Amino acid sequence: TQLHTNDFPSEFAHSLALGPGGTILLAVSSLGAAFQHSHLHAYVYENNSLRITGDDLWLEGCLDIQMEPDGTIFVAKGYAGLSTYIYDGSSFSNIAHSSAPAYGVTVDSTGLVFTANGEDGLSVYEYDESSFSLIDFINDEGFAWDVAIDSNGTVFLANGDAGLWSYMFEENEFIQTAHTDSGGSARSVAIDSYGTVFLANESDGLRAYSYTDSSFINVAHVNDGGSASDVFLGPDE
Repeated sequence: TQLHTNDFPSEFAHSLALGPGGTILLAVSSLGAAFQHSHLHAYVYENNSLRITGDDLWLEGCLDIQMEPDGTIFVAKGYAGLSTYIYDGSSFSNIAHSSAPAYGVTVDSTGLVFTANGEDGLSVYEYDESSFSLIDFINDEGFAWDVAIDSNGTVFLANGDAGLWSYMFEENEFIQTAHTDSGGSARSVAIDSYGTVFLANESDGLRAYSYTDSSFINVAHVNDGGSASDVFLGPDE
């Protein structure tokens, strides 16, 4: 550990995102609040220290954060929906909102927004910087917690007890390509630059898969106890 900060000792940190200019977004909630009544804080890392910049943002909930290179912030709020914000270095401004449930969010290279919607499955939206327009959705049962997209446009869904799923989104519809029963409860998914799929699988720990367009092959597994609820890859893998 090179640096540690504990600015909110009575709360717990549960969502993290990195943005342009070294901005670090951190969501914290009161202990026992189950991600409700969250606050979003922005940090900068400089001179070997972390410094909070500007005002915090109160949220009805926060389960996932995605910050785009242009500074747009997508926040998945669970049953409270999906919202976008802009941070100008001192304050947050709300830009758009969708009331559909959103537990995980990611954005592809064309600007399409994909959300994991809990019991409602997987959705994709067009976003025009002021509103969301639903294009398509698919529901393969389970509980959709998180979504990630690789460089080829394959969409990966962590679907709770229903395992890990993959799809292509072509001609405005989802096409299922592969599925694996992960042996746990798929909670969070991330893809590295080599195409390896990492899955936080709750009580089963962390798994890594190779993906071959039609199947998953488990290549590594570790279980250090506890409940693996999120996985995050840094720029150095």
